[in-house]
Amino acid sequence: MPTRQAISIVTTAIIGAITAGATGGVTAVGKQAVMDAYGALKGAIKTKFGKNSKSAAAINGLEESPDSEGWQKLLAEGMLKEKVNEDTEIVKIARELLAALMESESGRKALVKYKVDAIGANIGIIGDKAKIHGGLLAVR
Repeated sequence: MPTRQAISIVTTAIIGAITAGATGGVTAVGKQAVMDAYGALKGAIKTKFGKNSKSAAAINGLEESPDSEGWQKLLAEGMLKEKVNEDTEIVKIARELLAALMESESGRKALVKYKVDAIGANIGIIGDKAKIHGGLLAVR
């Protein structure tokens, strides 16, 4: 069963895909791979939790305002509340999306912006206005 880290994986994949799409710089082939994986992840979340779920609403909000701190926070909260980390298929799709994002420069930049690295009690954060609250990443 996936761990709490899976929430970060899914959230990072979604924010990374939206940010990479908003900034451009992805080749046509790479863009199609990201769009396909992102569409599959978004569809899986809406199918599992409902199109009116907190996570689905946050994804829609982020698509309209990719840099919105409020939508990013709501996405992380929705993922936690809806226990996205317990759905192995959603986590698998998120990992595929991350792999697709790593194929382009803008995808890599989007992911590095929101990277969280935790080893034991030592936590390092790379990202704009990122803070840890209760063990969860909050991008501010």
